[in-house]
Amino acid sequence: MVAEDSSIGTTVEDRDRKRQGLALETERESSDTALAADLRAACDGDVRFDEYARVLYATDGSIYGAQPAGVVFPRDTADV
Repeated sequence: MVAEDSSIGTTVEDRDRKRQGLALETERESSDTALAADLRAACDGDVRFDEYARVLYATDGSIYGAQPAGVVFPRDTADV
């Protein structure tokens, strides 16, 4: 039998999964923040980790798509 919380309309297991997902999301965000800081320190180009840039560069014209953690626009060959 699954315990149900009638005030929310979801099972306890569903809420636990959501909490765990939020914890994983927070961990990923802090990892991405550290990566963005490292990239900004290492190159002169533009480093973007905003939602718009990630969605914009999630596909490459093929049928495959994967949202990147961030996007780097190298300014010169030293950035590459």
